[in-house]
Amino acid sequence: MMFGPLLMILAIVAAIVLARWLVTPSQAHQPQVQTPLNILKTRFARGEIDKHDHEDRRRTLGD
Repeated sequence: MMFGPLLMILAIVAAIVLARWLVTPSQAHQPQVQTPLNILKTRFARGEIDKHDHEDRRRTLGD
């Protein structure tokens, strides 16, 4: 008998938290800005280009 109102309050709070979580965009859902240097670093990390190509293209980009 005592737990009925407590469970109802917890259910309401859980529903509000769930609704806010679903509606509010988080940092994880926002797309990351892809700069040419970031793309170059990613391609080097994946092994798509070798060290010489990476350094040459990085110099070309001006960094």
